[in-house]
Amino acid sequence: MLKKKTAVLTAAVLTVVLSLNLFSVSAKKKLPEISLQCGYAQENAETTVSLNVNEKISVSAFSFEIFFDPKKLSFEDASMGSALNYGNFYCNGEYSDDCVRIVWSDSEDANVSGELAKLKFRTKNAETGTKTGLYIGYSSMGNEKFEEIAFDTVDSEIEIMQDYIWGDANGDGETTAADAVAINKYNISRELYPINNKYVINADIDYNNIINLSDSDGVVNYIMKQNRKGGAI
Repeated sequence: MLKKKTAVLTAAVLTVVLSLNLFSVSAKKKLPEISLQCGYAQENAETTVSLNVNEKISVSAFSFEIFFDPKKLSFEDASMGSALNYGNFYCNGEYSDDCVRIVWSDSEDANVSGELAKLKFRTKNAETGTKTGLYIGYSSMGNEKFEEIAFDTVDSEIEIMQDYIWGDANGDGETTAADAVAINKYNISRELYPINNKYVINADIDYNNIINLSDSDGVVNYIMKQNRKGGAI
């Protein structure tokens, strides 16, 4: 009887140990996430969507298909993301009515995290208060050893808001250096230099629900680009 109880107890202990080991292995195999990052847009206006990776990976090539609703969005342009400093970037535009394919490659691995690509869309036939989704379709990534990189994907959506103006932290109706100053002051002291709740979403230019110096840097970079183009700021 004692041997039987011992055997049962031993089996129970082994079951717990094996379960813990399987949980540990599963936790270790968590894959990097490729996500679409977007937030708000005005009616009939341009909006930017970022394709990001949430952790550092070594990659020499990738191909992604981005699906969208052609009734509410039209594709305008795509470019290499800020995480990539070199390599060959290619986008064939809308190769179907509802999909964009972007491709990047280089002869050696790039150790990257953050923004892989930036895509520009224009809203159309989308009314304030509505949302439209963007989805990652067939995609692949590999390294210089021709090994495939496994990853998970996270989709996103754009919310249409007529009063939304990207970067306009002070609510004066335009994005200028004053908005970068407002964001910097807000980060010094939210109590002394608050941003009106109505314009908080304007200040969060990277749509991560955090207003920090990266948002003010983004506004400054936008202004510098506008100056180089000779556009009004």
